[in-house]
Amino acid sequence: MSDIIGLKEFRVNLPKYERLLKEGRSFTVVKRSRPAFRVVPPDPWEVLPVVDSTEEREVREAWETLLDFRKLMPDGKGIEAGHLIEILEEIKSEERKRDHASRQKISSKTAGAVA
Repeated sequence: MSDIIGLKEFRVNLPKYERLLKEGRSFTVVKRSRPAFRVVPPDPWEVLPVVDSTEEREVREAWETLLDFRKLMPDGKGIEAGHLIEILEEIKSEERKRDHASRQKISSKTAGAVA
């Protein structure tokens, strides 16, 4: 739910509204009884712009790009989520098969050594 506040109220009490935003509240700011803009909490998954404040820089640097899927595809558009999931499931299945084969090898060697 969005609270409605006046522009002057917002400007004068900015620290108060900053705290409320961090708590997840959002606001519609009005000027002369007409909506001027909305203030909403940031999306935690949104890519943050380059900033100078230490706190925001630490948040931005906490995110690390592990792999840019757009660079993997010739069209530069990336990969569909469903296709990516299929690939990852296939990789996981192959790893399970290798792990199972390794365990069987180890258990057959230890069984032969004990006998």
